[in-house]
Amino acid sequence: MEPEYEASQVTDDSPAIYAEAVDESVAILSPCVGFFHHNRKPVATESPVAEGQVVGVIEAMKILNEVRSPVAGIITETFIEEGVAVEYGQPLFYVQPA
Repeated sequence: MEPEYEASQVTDDSPAIYAEAVDESVAILSPCVGFFHHNRKPVATESPVAEGQVVGVIEAMKILNEVRSPVAGIITETFIEEGVAVEYGQPLFYVQPA
């Protein structure tokens, strides 16, 4: 016996009670697999960054790959620590665009 469910009464004219907040943060993702290292001056939460600024490097097979910010803004979250292994596409930082 199948359970009975009532059809939703939501229409296009209904108010968006359950609308999700739109977060404009941009993720800085790992460009490759390897070990993350900070620059000379580590980037921390609430730090300003410029578009194209190097925020760290990923060491893969003795090659250092720069990680750059895609936008100018303020770092809102940091997900990575010095020397930690990272995967391709893994979020490292979130930036709130200026």
